[in-house]
Amino acid sequence: MIFISLDYSPWSEKARWSLDYSGLQYTPKTYVSMVGAPWLRYKTRQYNGPVTVPALIDGKTVLKDSFDIALYANSKRLDQARTDLFPCKQVAQEWNKLSEKALSIGRHLCVERQLGNKPAQIEILPPFIPQKIRLYFTWLARNGLQYHLDKYKVESPDLSRFRDILLKLREQLNGRETILDEFSYCDIAMSLTLQYVKPVAHKYSAQGPASAKCWSTSELLNEFKDLIEWRDSLYQIYR
Repeated sequence: MIFISLDYSPWSEKARWSLDYSGLQYTPKTYVSMVGAPWLRYKTRQYNGPVTVPALIDGKTVLKDSFDIALYANSKRLDQARTDLFPCKQVAQEWNKLSEKALSIGRHLCVERQLGNKPAQIEILPPFIPQKIRLYFTWLARNGLQYHLDKYKVESPDLSRFRDILLKLREQLNGRETILDEFSYCDIAMSLTLQYVKPVAHKYSAQGPASAKCWSTSELLNEFKDLIEWRDSLYQIYR
């Protein structure tokens, strides 16, 4: 089983968390945006259209969506003592749709900040570029960031829409530990939206300090401290 992902991507983390929680063993492969596309097309047997990660390859099974990977992981889970991540698939789909909307808005705003932040551009360059010369390759980072803006267009990257989704999450939780009666994929999906309010602790995430500032949304941080604490608690207990 091969899992291909972007280390810092919330979409990849949704799938990775589900795989780990289900106790599945896999070989991780890090995807490098743009330059890794031909290899990814070959591995996933997708020769037309845009390619994205995460992707999971298990024999003849090829999955290219976080939700589908999580469903697959749950169906194969080895640790039966762990809760079922999908007690109700329809409810999970509804929360995942909200998660996708929030993440798309957050990504757009984050990338716009990174385009104006040279230290962050240096941090996100591919690891094979030596540290001493990374400053001279920020143009490559900017090209990659612009590529993401063009590839993942958002009709209305409005912060108020992001805020409304977080308010709905708070209302559903109402002080509880989990969205449903027990820990589920709903919690994984919605906790990852908070990456674009304040990234989770560095041991769980791959952002450098300059990038973490670009991921953070100061306008929402104070208002949603309770949800940040909820997310951090989930990581400590279930991750």
